[in-house]
Amino acid sequence: MGEPVQDPPVAPPAAEGDAPAGPSKSELKKRAKEAEKAKKTAERLAREEEERKAREAAASVDNASQNYGKLPLHQSQEKTGRARLKFPQLSEEMVGQNVIFRARLHNMRPQGAKIVFLQFRQQTETLQGVLVASGEKDENQVSKQMLKFAQGITVCCSFLSSLVYLTDGRLNHS
Repeated sequence: MGEPVQDPPVAPPAAEGDAPAGPSKSELKKRAKEAEKAKKTAERLAREEEERKAREAAASVDNASQNYGKLPLHQSQEKTGRARLKFPQLSEEMVGQNVIFRARLHNMRPQGAKIVFLQFRQQTETLQGVLVASGEKDENQVSKQMLKFAQGITVCCSFLSSLVYLTDGRLNHS
């Protein structure tokens, strides 16, 4: 039918005085390469973790916290003497000035992590405001935490008294 199957040659048993053979040279190189690769991976992961912690620490610092937040209920216990403007009183001559108005938050639309559109309402007049995340050295700084706070304001019954820096001469009352 066919040729008889031959068994592969068997290595002779080691003599009692011989030490067992260690890993081959190529096996040692392979192990060293794997160890170096694991070391580099551990270093990279440690560096990335350190960078992540540094980013989180920097993000947790809010340099604009004095520019926003919940205020105590105003019960007309004191008069500040500051005039609050009505939207029709706003004009292009006021661009670059701080103005104060009281309004209801009519609508809020976040556009990504760095910009929020706020629509204010005084009776039948509306005005759109824009909050944009800014740098640390800006006088009217807006932080990411401030944007998150603005996004959390409920629209239905929010009355806001705002000190606003008017930056755009395009005043369109509706």
